[in-house]
Amino acid sequence: MLTVIAMMVLTRILGPAEYGLYNVSIVSGTVAFTMLGGWLTASISRFHSDASLSPPAIPQLFAAGLIVALGVLPLFAAVGLALMPQHASLIGPAAFFTLCHGLHEVGLVALRVNRKGRIFAALALLRPVAGVALALLFVGADGGYRGALIGMSLGAFLAGVPAILLVERMSGLVRPRPRQTIGFLRFGLPLAFVSSRSMVTLLLTQYLLGWQIGLAAVGVFAAANTVAARVIGMPMNSVMQANSADIFSAWEREGETAMRLALNRLASFLIFISVPFGVLLTFSPNVVARALFDSTFAAGVLPLLPGLAIAALLNGMQGGYLAAIFMVSKRTGAQLMVTLSSLILHGVLSWVFIAAFGLSGAVMATVASALFGLVAYYAVARALRPIPLPWAELGNGLIGVAILVPFAVFAQNAASPFAIILLLLAGFAAYFAAMAARGMAAATLTLQAVMRATGRHGSPPAA
Repeated sequence: MLTVIAMMVLTRILGPAEYGLYNVSIVSGTVAFTMLGGWLTASISRFHSDASLSPPAIPQLFAAGLIVALGVLPLFAAVGLALMPQHASLIGPAAFFTLCHGLHEVGLVALRVNRKGRIFAALALLRPVAGVALALLFVGADGGYRGALIGMSLGAFLAGVPAILLVERMSGLVRPRPRQTIGFLRFGLPLAFVSSRSMVTLLLTQYLLGWQIGLAAVGVFAAANTVAARVIGMPMNSVMQANSADIFSAWEREGETAMRLALNRLASFLIFISVPFGVLLTFSPNVVARALFDSTFAAGVLPLLPGLAIAALLNGMQGGYLAAIFMVSKRTGAQLMVTLSSLILHGVLSWVFIAAFGLSGAVMATVASALFGLVAYYAVARALRPIPLPWAELGNGLIGVAILVPFAVFAQNAASPFAIILLLLAGFAAYFAAMAARGMAAATLTLQAVMRATGRHGSPPAA
């Protein structure tokens, strides 16, 4: 929510071209961390409970992360400066963002697997609060897009450093063992590239838009993609992160049956949380665009939202439910091949479609590559481990769409803000009630949590 508020303010202050530069810098820094250090977070999540490792995974991976931060990242930035001296003013702030983002990501995943839920939640909230506040402060002081970038970087730094220090105090640092480090790299490097797929896709799209149309088009597409990513993609990713440790622990400790139950619960929550927001962006894009942007941005963002919402939902299911099967099977190399194929297809389609259809072509390429990735993921995952799709939960999702669409369509055409809010709230309430009545796992568990929080007593949570 805070990031969306920052976007609303930044798009108005910076304008399309400067907002495009800001977004390209953020995405580039995120991709850079994923390439350099994403294997650390993947390995912490996967191997934290592996009793066969001696010494344990976390102290080894923390020490390896220190080597990356002090040695590899400066070298990476120096190479960037040598190859692209014309972008020197961008590379420094982007490298600083990469470091701060890395501290946050590694620290928080380590807190999560160590079951430090309250501290994890507090620091996860601190990053956007501090980052948005500082970004708006620096932009207001005429810092431009660089001020926004530095503010967001400091927010990640303020949240990441306490997390790193706390976990280091619990686990310590141990010199990485070469053989185990190679195992971490073999597992984590392909997965790191895979996990950055959406960001690499976005970066590729933005570069092609900037080259073929201009920076203003980059800014408009970035704003529309930010809405879809924050409203649909980020909640789905958060659900995946919250459940990934349980899935891997269930597999390591209890075996196939427990893992399947955990996977089905994950699928239920992914569908439950994505359907209402997907319907909102697809069938009420005018409501969202005019609520978030000024007239200049809204006119450009409006036609892009439905397609990007569909792509975000497809990518969320691909990167959430199906990706877990590759990770459990330790076949991230196969996952990498599917991802590379999807990225190549996206690059080709984007180049052709942007030239032919402009911004709409970028959306068409994004949806097509997301659909290809989902189908390819499913085909390869089925070959690795024949786990059935969660048909019951998918059926619940389709019923939820049918319930929500009329409310969204009426809201799209309503003239009064009060009527719009009332229609959307009524639709969400009807959706939740229907899913709970049908026994959808995510709705049932959510209802039980609400009842416990309000002092009422529900039945024990389902396994």
